[in-house]
Amino acid sequence: EVIDKNSGFEKGIGKYKVEPNEDLLSLYTRLIEIRNSNVELKKGNARFLFSDDKKKMFAFERTYNEKKSIIVFNLGNETSEMSLPAGLERFMYINLLTDQSGTVENFEGQPSALNITIQPQSFGIYRLKDIKN
Repeated sequence: EVIDKNSGFEKGIGKYKVEPNEDLLSLYTRLIEIRNSNVELKKGNARFLFSDDKKKMFAFERTYNEKKSIIVFNLGNETSEMSLPAGLERFMYINLLTDQSGTVENFEGQPSALNITIQPQSFGIYRLKDIKN
């Protein structure tokens, strides 16, 4: 990239090598793959599940037919925990960014919650799959 007086800058004139930020490019590529592989993230209905302005956290779900994903954001500066209503009694989940997975079961006939710990300045995309009796 060449910056000269025609670029509109008075300072910083010179020739600079411009390279892509590989970490950011990798994240965007992964997010595109996740979106394209999960129809609920493209066509699904959205519903907010949690919001905390003080901690700068929020979560919402996207559903389409029987498919469900919960997306969580922690824009704050502290690690925090969330308990999010899943609307399912028994389900498996996978964090589509980290491949962390697990199973949640409630044997009392009540819907279970997705309990997560989320690092500061981060987000997660959790795909939920109902476990039918």
